[in-house]
Amino acid sequence: TASQVELPVRDPNTPVASGPPLLPSPYWGEEAIWDSKANAHNPMLDHLGRLWLTSRVRPSENPAFCREGSDHPSAKLFPTQRAGRHLAMYDPSTEEFSLISTCFSTHHLIFAEDENHTLWTSGGGQVIGWLNTKMYVETGDEERSQGWTALIVDTNGNGKQDEYVEPDEPIDPTKDKRVRSGYYGVAVNPVDGTIWGSSLGFPGVVIRLDPGPNPPETALTEVYELPYDNPAAPVQG
Repeated sequence: TASQVELPVRDPNTPVASGPPLLPSPYWGEEAIWDSKANAHNPMLDHLGRLWLTSRVRPSENPAFCREGSDHPSAKLFPTQRAGRHLAMYDPSTEEFSLISTCFSTHHLIFAEDENHTLWTSGGGQVIGWLNTKMYVETGDEERSQGWTALIVDTNGNGKQDEYVEPDEPIDPTKDKRVRSGYYGVAVNPVDGTIWGSSLGFPGVVIRLDPGPNPPETALTEVYELPYDNPAAPVQG
């Protein structure tokens, strides 16, 4: 039997996702036909048949625990100001939604095959974010259950995350380097737990994140530039 449920938002002041019409419609005039606030994008089922999806739950301004001055481990390293889309979970057995306010924007999502059923997301721009869904389901604590990290390349080659230079600064051989190549596609390597993804923009790059044993403190990024102009490459659609 087919059915449908309406996606709620936590804050009634959440703006409509599509914004006002740019020009009057020849059919509807100034009336805004599309009025979704949740702006849901990517769904994914977990091991118990619950539906997780990227969905807006509030306006874009982040709460205090995401920002500078917070004691959240991720905010200490890289505070965030805004997030345009967040997370939601629908449990068919109870027909109830859980709305999860994340400090990072979301677009696509994928489960890691780990004991925490970690949900990795793309669309975070300068960061990649994740949710420990096991912890969240058990505690309901969205603050403790989530994390995010800037994309930091180990340019000094010492195998750990150090002080880094910013994307618009030259490489310093004594420091690491932060990059802005945000994730669009996202996938987990089940063999080693690394997070792979594609980044938009021509010619684009492939990103590999190794979370390490204690992300975000141990997370390191590798960036692979594709040989797009190789004349020997076959034509592909």
